[in-house]
Formats: sequence, structure tokens, C-alpha cells
Amino acid sequence: MKLSQRKVIGATIIAGVLIIAASVGIWAMFLNDDAPAPVSLEDAVASLSTPTEVANDDAGEPTENEAATEPTATDTTTAATESDTAAATATTSDGDASAAEPTATEAESAESSGSDAAATTWGIAADSETFVGYRIGEELATIGTTEAVGRTSSVAGVVTINGSVVESATFEANMQDLTSDDSRRDQTLEDRGLETATYPTATFALTEPVELGSELTDGAIYSVVAVGELTLHGVTQPVEMQMEAQYTNGVLVVVGSLAIQLADYNITPPTTRIALAVDDHGTLEMQLILSQTS
Repeated sequence: MKLSQRKVIGATIIAGVLIIAASVGIWAMFLNDDAPAPVSLEDAVASLSTPTEVANDDAGEPTENEAATEPTATDTTTAATESDTAAATATTSDGDASAAEPTATEAESAESSGSDAAATTWGIAADSETFVGYRIGEELATIGTTEAVGRTSSVAGVVTINGSVVESATFEANMQDLTSDDSRRDQTLEDRGLETATYPTATFALTEPVELGSELTDGAIYSVVAVGELTLHGVTQPVEMQMEAQYTNGVLVVVGSLAIQLADYNITPPTTRIALAVDDHGTLEMQLILSQTS
């Protein structure tokens, strides 16, 4: 084989290797679907740190201090005397039972006081896996369809719960902190699509109270529809968002998702030389970890 033929074959082999390497690189960047899974209550609860349990090797065994608190004979005699006195007092009160009955005004006052005491305020828990984000389909040049997911953890909010009713809730997300798996996409959204440079925040506010069905109980799961207003890209629309929540270890975990038509919020799907097409609809997702503030 001539030297020139060897060079041609060698160059062909090298070119083939480079093409394969480039293809693998493109696959790793775009086709390797490592987008985070859709929000779920199970995953949100799992994101919570496990509390440290304090072991007690002597559980069930009384300590010396506990043994010392057992009643003595003198204590028993005293308790019996106090019981007799209480019984005599109760007998004397039978003649005027109406004096012990609360008036209607007193009952209403007590009920009102109890209602106020049940109202609690909740905010975003510090250092939690809280986020708001989007999920949307797109078509990339020479690659095909894929799913873009961007999220921001810059979220603030206040929720008021009274007994089994969520009386109010407002949340605000900083859209300028949206981050996906490609910084070029994030930069594009600054002046196209969501136009985060012009519309830096998105908000959601309840317009109707939400009935949980029961007061917060550890481990309980609640499935509700939150009726409110979503402001996105400077446009406010009434929405009904399906949400799930679980109260666990003093923390309220909430997840929700909402299908969105971009045109409803005057959003034009952004396209580039890489992103040839973007769906005209997407999903807004939220995962909120709330702790009681008052």
C-alpha cells in the first residue's frame, strides 16, 4: 500500500473518531435526559432532613429520681382528705347549679377566643428545597425533541391557617434566578419568552379560602384545589391549581402544578439557532416547604 493511501485511510479513521466523539458530546449535552422529575409530594417530603433521634438505653426503667416520686403513706392520706373536701364542695354546689353554667355571652367569647388562638402564620422554611419553575417541550437543531426544566429557589410567601381552613396565601418568585441545565437557555429568557429582565417576578395569591378537611395532624396528607390569581409576564389570570400537602415533624410540605398556555400570558415561545421550536404550552411547578412563624 502506498504511503499516500495510508495517509488517506488514517485521515478517514481520525475523522470518523472525531465525528463519533462529537456525536457523543452532543448526546451528553442534549439527549441525555437528566431533567429533574415532575414535582411529587413523596419526593418533596423525602427532601427534608431526618431529625436526629436521642437514644434512651434505659427506656421503661425508672430512674432514682422517678422512684423518689412514688407516693408515700402520708401523700395517700393527704390525697384522700383532698378528695373528701372536693366531694363536699360539689354537694354544696348542687343547690345552685345554674351559678356554674356559663352564659351565652361567655360561651361566644370563649369560642371566639379559641378561633383566634387556632390561627397560625407560615413562611418559607430556611435552607429548604423550596422552588418554583417551568417545564416545557422544545425541539433542538439536529437533536430532536427534549424537555426543558428551569427552577428558582428565590421564593417568598406567607400563609395563614385557621383550624382546618387556609384563609390566605401569597407567594412571589424571583424569575431572574431561574436556572436550567443550559446557561444559554437561561440567558435567552432574559429578553425573550419569559423576558425575566422586564418581568422579574411571578406571584400567586389565593382568592378563596381552602378547606383542608381537618386540622393539621402529623403525617396527614391533604389534596386540594387552590383557587387564586397567577401573575406571570406582567399578566394576571384566574387559575385553579391542584395541590397536595403533608404535615410532618412540624413542617408543612406543599407541591402543585398548573398547565399554562403561553398566549394567555402574552408569552411568545423563544426560538434560537439551537432551539428551533418551543411548545406553546408548558407547566408551572412549585414545591414549598413551610414552617410556622407565629
